[in-house]
Amino acid sequence: MAKVKKTFSLGKLASKIDKTIIVGLNTMMNHLNKEIQENLEKQKDINGHPYEDLSESTGTQRINKEGYYKQAGGGGILNYTGRMRKTKKTPAKPGPAPVATLEMVGKRKGKHYGAFHNQGGKNLPKREWFGMTKSMKPGGKELNKALGIIMLGIRQGWRK
Repeated sequence: MAKVKKTFSLGKLASKIDKTIIVGLNTMMNHLNKEIQENLEKQKDINGHPYEDLSESTGTQRINKEGYYKQAGGGGILNYTGRMRKTKKTPAKPGPAPVATLEMVGKRKGKHYGAFHNQGGKNLPKREWFGMTKSMKPGGKELNKALGIIMLGIRQGWRK
């Protein structure tokens, strides 16, 4: 009868996988938030395309009495008041199904008005500013980095 030698610890692997998944999820959420914020500054959507220009009437509303363009919350097409930049990160924690969330929390009159920009409307062009960015979609650079972190943790868990 052949003798089998165990070269790993199932207990260590089990505890390592939970921690590794949580680190990976939190890494993805943090990068996603960072990229959304950077895209707001660069005036680009989640796919890296520039936003459609402001309408003439909106541009006129943003000119002050002295004739200068107002830069209230940093300026830009979706960054005028700065409310769109307000996000809430909830990191993944140990548990049966760890989940990390990133939510838009900037409100106007009790509504998440950033959602209107994401969807567009009658007099509002669609500007997909919030959601999975290009680098976090399958094959994306940052997603691959986060998955690499997860895989490294799992491989290390196999070691005795």
